[in-house]
Amino acid sequence: MSLYFIFSFITAFSAMVSNLCEDSHNFDMLAEETVLKLKKEYPDIKLCLILPCTKEDQTLKWTQKQKERYDKIFEQTERIKLIGFEYTRECMLERNRHLVNSSQYLICYLRRNWGGTFYTVNYAEKKNTKIIRL
Repeated sequence: MSLYFIFSFITAFSAMVSNLCEDSHNFDMLAEETVLKLKKEYPDIKLCLILPCTKEDQTLKWTQKQKERYDKIFEQTERIKLIGFEYTRECMLERNRHLVNSSQYLICYLRRNWGGTFYTVNYAEKKNTKIIRL
């Protein structure tokens, strides 16, 4: 992955972060939508989703509008990997560890020193992953 692509992603994504809600899945969808927009300039990139559980379990408590937005992203995804089949207390952490273990970079928006994002950033630091904070 070129540094120019990473810079383009961060630039495009940072412009969208100000629209974030409190929910982490909205942050994830912003990142996914940013990749889809950048595919026009970088046609070789692929959107791969690493899901903590099935889409149905993952979106069980989401609003209809959030589910429809996610469906549009899902339709354009080139590869999907499931970590588990059912939503459990651990599935999100397992998914996040898998993401860190499979990545050279972590782009994060960390606002508090507790929770899943905080845990994942700490895990990435221990693994010496390059971290880009928005």
